[in-house]
Amino acid sequence: MMRPVNLYRPLIGLLLCLLSLGLHAQSLKIISSDWAIVETLVAMGHAPIGVGDKRAYQRWVAQPVLPPQTVDIGLRSQPNLELIRQLRPDLVLNSSWFMQLQARAIPNAQSVSLDFFTPKGIAWQHSVAQTRALGKLIHQPAAAETLIRQANQQFARQSKQLAPHAQRPYVIVQFIDARHLRVYGHNSMYGQALAQLHLRNAWQQPTNAWGFSQIDLLQLSKLPANTRLIVVHPHPANVAQQLHKSALWQRLPYSRPVNHTVLPAVWSFGALPSMQRFGNELTTALTGNKVGTW
Repeated sequence: MMRPVNLYRPLIGLLLCLLSLGLHAQSLKIISSDWAIVETLVAMGHAPIGVGDKRAYQRWVAQPVLPPQTVDIGLRSQPNLELIRQLRPDLVLNSSWFMQLQARAIPNAQSVSLDFFTPKGIAWQHSVAQTRALGKLIHQPAAAETLIRQANQQFARQSKQLAPHAQRPYVIVQFIDARHLRVYGHNSMYGQALAQLHLRNAWQQPTNAWGFSQIDLLQLSKLPANTRLIVVHPHPANVAQQLHKSALWQRLPYSRPVNHTVLPAVWSFGALPSMQRFGNELTTALTGNKVGTW
């Protein structure tokens, strides 16, 4: 007599396999010193257990917010290896800029390098591709696709909101002091976000691999007359006071509030979450719902 075939056995096996993968994804302990990776992990709902320069992240990146239990593992360039070993991570995820962390073995941890940067700066499609790569790496491809979809939907919505503001060009700067600035080009995070918002970047001059050029105040006078200046924090506390006393600044059209906008700090070397935050801050400011302060 033949034994009855258990038709449910393959299905049960598949379900157990999927459940195991799900539990593994949720329990995967990750540390990272690269904030582009960190912000993307947090945005995908898988915050790392340890982050380099956590306090500085909270000031420079701010959002998405790190959970309180995330441990500060020390300086991004000089992490506390003993503390990392105590955390017993499964995965050490960093960009090539922080390979020194990977070069020194962390017991039982896999080390992987993932760059949101390219040798020519930041590019939207590369950021999207690396978001997908990160999702696969942590066994959460669906979370990566959700983040990408949300970013696309946000920029599509905000580009319509900002259509009335698209007739003038914009220049994004950070003040080094009252006479010197970093100005960001197309290959910067800000430049890529501007492109997604269908706004023109007034700075068309060459930039470095980080996406910016260093200029002096006088060079702003060479931009198109109707350019709007977007000032991104942080900058020295006395910059506003010194600009108020600057004869050159007072002659520039950007000295008038109608021609400049001040935004809070948004991580200039970030990935999709930083682009989204910059889009949110700029849209809010340009539509008149928020006034930034120096």
